[in-house]
Parts: sequence; C-alpha cells; structure tokens
Amino acid sequence: MKKVVGLLKKLKKKDVKGKNYNEIQNLSKEVLDLNTLLNNNILF
Repeated sequence: MKKVVGLLKKLKKKDVKGKNYNEIQNLSKEVLDLNTLLNNNILF
C-alpha cells in the first residue's frame, strides 16, 4: 500500500497542470480509504 501511495504522490507532482489531476486525487483518496479499511481489518 505504501508503494501505491508513493506512486500516486509522484504522479500528482508530475501532472499538477494536467486534466487527470482530479482523477489522480480521487484515486489517491480511494487508496487511502482502502488502506484504512485494511488497517482496521474491516475487509477480513
């Protein structure tokens, strides 16, 4: 999970002016939400 979040942060830095910025931001939020669920063992 940490690798995924790190990659998303790099993408956000590279594509700040791009059209995909909102999509990347939303995906990042989803990943963090999923990480929270995994940490709380809600999915298992």
